[in-house]
Amino acid sequence: MVNLINSIDTYLFYVINHGTKNKFFDVIMPFITNVKNFYLIFLVIWLLMIFSSKYKHRIAGWTIIISVTFSDILSSKILKHIILRPRPYEVLSDVFKLVSSAGPSFPSSHAVNSFTAATLIMLFFKNPVYTAIAFFVATLSAYSRIYVGVHYPLDVVFGAILGVIIGWGIYKIVCKIFKIDVELEANKEDLSTNQKDSNAV
Repeated sequence: MVNLINSIDTYLFYVINHGTKNKFFDVIMPFITNVKNFYLIFLVIWLLMIFSSKYKHRIAGWTIIISVTFSDILSSKILKHIILRPRPYEVLSDVFKLVSSAGPSFPSSHAVNSFTAATLIMLFFKNPVYTAIAFFVATLSAYSRIYVGVHYPLDVVFGAILGVIIGWGIYKIVCKIFKIDVELEANKEDLSTNQKDSNAV
């Protein structure tokens, strides 16, 4: 069973690393896969959240930064060194390796971190546009890791699933601690009451 999974994983790796290879992706994917290229954008978004006039948005900003820190430590410092899966370019032949990378392969920390953040954005903001953008960026980041030759598909799929679980679990904990959903429902009830009073008048 393990051999079958590894065979499928290797086949899918070559499908992406070789089958989708083109000159445009050869330029854009190394840029996308380097998270440092987006630090300034992430910083601006984070500052907008923590200095927002809305209490829930401020909580979201701090929750996301703490959660991604936790997910990064869990994936890159703990799970990778327990599982110790070699990188594709270390064991496979004819890999198009476009960026440098170090350490074990499984899971992809890029996938874990980006899907943790995307899940929290979805749950906190409940905005379909923000959700679509967040998961598109997360998926693109995960895909880029395979394209540039440093991760297997299974690395990023497991990383994405783990990221969603981490994001969902931390959101539930934060809601209980800060009573976010309770406050939101209370605001809805107040708004509904005010509308009824206005209609009655």
